[in-house]
Amino acid sequence: MWVGKTLEEIIALGKEQSPGWSEEEFAPWAQAKLDLRPLAMRVNAKPRPPWREAFARVQCPLLLIRADNALGSIVTPESAEEAVKINPRVRVVHIPGAGHNVRRDQFRPFIAAVRCFLAE
Repeated sequence: MWVGKTLEEIIALGKEQSPGWSEEEFAPWAQAKLDLRPLAMRVNAKPRPPWREAFARVQCPLLLIRADNALGSIVTPESAEEAVKINPRVRVVHIPGAGHNVRRDQFRPFIAAVRCFLAE
């Protein structure tokens, strides 16, 4: 999708797809697209332990921020509930109006949720 595009073209696409993002986000986001190497995707594709096993092993408090599935969030309300059942240290916060890039889509609510969690 990004191959052969200039930084400016990627920024323009980002602004078109995510008009609610802060202006400062687009250049670093676009540069990251240009810097990504195909090898990184192969390394990232290696099998990882299932999330349920990973969550069960964590011994510290966990903040699970979920957004709207209709906007691209991958964590469903059901999987968030399951995470809490697996590990009672999990605290779930839903941030409406956000998709996959929660911190970019809804920066202030995201930061508020993180600060609240860290203050506890």
